[in-house]
Parts: sequence; structure tokens; C-alpha cells
Amino acid sequence: SREDCVLPWMLERNAAETPDRRCFQFADGEIWTCAETLQHTRKTAALLRDHGVSKGDFVLVWMPSGQAIIRAWFAINYLGAVFVPINTDYRGKILHHAITESSARLMIAHQQLVPRLKDIESTQLDRVLSLAEPEVLPGAPLEIIVDDLVGGDEQVPQASPVNAWDLQMVIFTSGTTGPSKGVMCPYLHQYTVGQGSYGYMNDSDCIMVELPMFHVGGVSPVMGAIANRASIALFPGFSTNEFWQRVRDTGATTTSGLIGSMASFLAKAPPAPDEKNNTLRMITLMLNQQAIDVAERYGFDYIAGFNMTELSVPLVTEVNCKVAGSIGRPRIGCECRVVDEHDYECPPNVIGELIVRTDQP
Repeated sequence: SREDCVLPWMLERNAAETPDRRCFQFADGEIWTCAETLQHTRKTAALLRDHGVSKGDFVLVWMPSGQAIIRAWFAINYLGAVFVPINTDYRGKILHHAITESSARLMIAHQQLVPRLKDIESTQLDRVLSLAEPEVLPGAPLEIIVDDLVGGDEQVPQASPVNAWDLQMVIFTSGTTGPSKGVMCPYLHQYTVGQGSYGYMNDSDCIMVELPMFHVGGVSPVMGAIANRASIALFPGFSTNEFWQRVRDTGATTTSGLIGSMASFLAKAPPAPDEKNNTLRMITLMLNQQAIDVAERYGFDYIAGFNMTELSVPLVTEVNCKVAGSIGRPRIGCECRVVDEHDYECPPNVIGELIVRTDQP
């Protein structure tokens, strides 16, 4: 139905069906059940409502992965507002660009990031919720409100009604060919990305998420897990040295992915006894030979594919594809072609531009 892919509805469904099941485990060991996740969402939504957030508002969120960003994200969507996370490395002109592009008037930020705002030109932003006492910002035309996002009246009667096509979040691209673009992502879009990348998950899985929430690689596994009733082990970043200990401590059966140099780092780890004696069963990864070698070394299955922030995983490989560099074949509902500068389809082995058409998101 239209509401099946909407985050607030899924949170309420999971809390009603399995209130005591683990939903989140965080780096400090704190665990939230499905019922507690909904409770934190509702309380934070009440607090944000008291700060003036309402349906359709764009809210900037600038903080590392952890309890606070999950409370902020889920509460923003619970109110029918739009979650706009931005890169914690942003500063200067690129920070100014993201703030102005978002059109948001409210930002929720980590205290250590707030001082960077004094180094940019003024924007439409007029309020910042800081999670602890911020440094003084001389001359900054901003109201800095200290808040921990934990309080708030729990009496939020119900989630704001939203539809599958309503805007859930804005994700800024990496900006490799220019300034980062803010991609408008409806609920159904992010739901489909989560299912396309991690649709193999079920309610017995735990996904270890080490990619940031300001990237599609961070939000999509969370959406996939919530949709498929799996649990999430959330960490602030990837660590070669801590990877396997985190898997053991959380019982992770999958991860948010092996992308970039992550597989390379794991491949270079010294051999250890019983390496295949781990809980991982399936991982979504960037398909190169090192990733294939890592999967075989540690004994887990894998899939790969192709996605951009603007797309919904149009290409997916078969399980355990051995062709390094493959990005798979079009999934159901997608038509893909490689064309030249005149939009004529290229013959095999000729480089061109990938174009995608979907008859469903």
C-alpha cells in the first residue's frame, strides 16, 4: 500500500508487532528495542514541534552517526518534515552552499561543528539546536539553542500523514564534478534503494552500518533494515582494526557495504585462526577482485550493483558473481541502455553514457 514504505508507519508497525526486539545497537553498547525507538522518535518529535518544526519544513542535521542523529532523522519524518543531513567535513564555501541550497531555517548540529558557522557568510538559517554548550559565535546572526534532543512532551498524538511520493529527505551528492547537488528523495525512492541494495535481509538479520547518515550509503541500509524488520548496529565510521570485533559484539550478519578501499584494508589483514567462523552471511559490495577474495577468505556471500543518489539501484548482480567490475543486469521495472552522444545505443565493449528508465520507482 502507499504507506508501507513510509518510515513513521514502519516504526509504529515494528513497535506494535515486536516491541521487545532489538532495533538499534550503538557504538557505546546502548540498545534500543522497537518500542523504545518509537518512544525516542515521539519524544524528539514533540520537542522539535515545540521548536516550530511542522510538516513540509526542511531541517538541516549536521552531526556524526549515533543516537542523536537517529532521533533527529526519525522525529523530523514523524512530523512530516524533511531530513537534510550534511557532511560533517563541510566548512567554508561548501558549507555555505549546502545551507543556502537547503532553504532550511533550522539546523540541528553537534556542538563541535557549530563554531564553523561563524566563518561563512550569512544565510537564511536563523536557529541552531546545539547538543551541548557551544562556543560563542561573535557577530553570528543566529539564535543558538542548547538542547540534548532527549526531553520533550511524549504526547504526540500520531505521526503526520505522509504519502509514498512525499519528500522524506534531501541527500547531497559527493560533488565530484562541481558543487554538491541536493537530491530530493521521496519515501518510496529511499525505500526502493534500501530494498534494491539490502532486500535479502529478514527479521533475523543485523546490519552493521559504518557509512555516514549524510550519504545514501548510510541512510539506505537503515531504511532497508526498518522495512525488513532487521536490526541495526550503528557505528560512527569504518575501522579496519575494529571491524571483526564489531561483527562479533553485535552478531552482524551483513554490513552497509564494502565500498572504496574498505575491501582492500580487510584483504591486507594478517591471517587469523577460524576466520570463516563469523556471523556474516551476505554483504553488498563494490565488485572488484579484492572484494571477491575477501568474501571467499571469510566465507560470506555477496551481491553488487550500481546506484547513484538520484537512482534506485537499477542494476544488480547475481549472488557471488565472479566477474570483477560487473554491475549486474537491470532489475525488474528498469530499462538500461549505454548510448553515444547522439543517444544511439553503443555496441558491446564501447564506452558510452548509461541511461535508465523505470516503470516503477
